Amino acid sequence: MSETPDYAGYTRKGAGLTLDEIIHSDLDMLNMTQISRVMRIHPARLNYYAKTGQLMFPVQRSGNRYKVARLVFLKAMGVETKELR
Repeated sequence: MSETPDYAGYTRKGAGLTLDEIIHSDLDMLNMTQISRVMRIHPARLNYYAKTGQLMFPVQRSGNRYKVARLVFLKAMGVETKELR
């Protein structure tokens, strides 16, 4: 895993979404790039963790990409999802 970059060296830091943006989003599924900003982990490393089952929430594989349900992700981040759709 030494070839997987760290978030600190990620040049597209603005590519991910903030927690507020995810909460108020109408998206059903989120990809690893979108959640990387909240988790402060490089998207490539998140993909590796998803592939090896090391994330704290279930992911869904779509081709060679991994996605997570928005409400499942928010629950894993400690956000109350009762008032969300």
